[in-house]
Amino acid sequence: MGKNRMGIVRISKGGISVCCLKGILVGVAVLSLTCGEKQEESPHSERYSVTKITKPLRKIPIRVGDISITAEVCDTPQSRRQGLMSRAYLPENEGMLFVFDTEGHHSFWMKNTSIPLSIAFIGRKGEIVQIEDMQPQDSTLHTSAYPVLYALEMNQGWFRKNGIEVGDKITFNLQLR
Repeated sequence: MGKNRMGIVRISKGGISVCCLKGILVGVAVLSLTCGEKQEESPHSERYSVTKITKPLRKIPIRVGDISITAEVCDTPQSRRQGLMSRAYLPENEGMLFVFDTEGHHSFWMKNTSIPLSIAFIGRKGEIVQIEDMQPQDSTLHTSAYPVLYALEMNQGWFRKNGIEVGDKITFNLQLR
């Protein structure tokens, strides 16, 4: 192995030479960091490059008011970032429950989401504190007006159609597997 003035290291074995430039590791690291999709940042949202989730999300039964539904659980940063992006369909009486690590003013947007949705922001004790409709492919932020620990996305109009309002309770057991 030898090194010349240009910082090139030559490693020879069996007649094959491999040349490595100084800083190649730094270059590869920088390149890998910049290959993801650039997304705008907001102080209230989890916006990072989205990596498609490979394993299916677990589903749990949820009671919304007097109605039983099934919801996929997004309880990791990766699953919360992915949400319903790139899906074409959400079955009736099924939704997506977002579970946050800390109570706060959490935000959602509809980038790369083609399904019109309604979202219920839910406090620590399971009470709906806010419901909003969200339009497909829209980058508008929908931020909870009050600190919440959960959010439930359903097909747009589902809450209104089922008489679910602010103040109604949602019950579920996150321990179900």
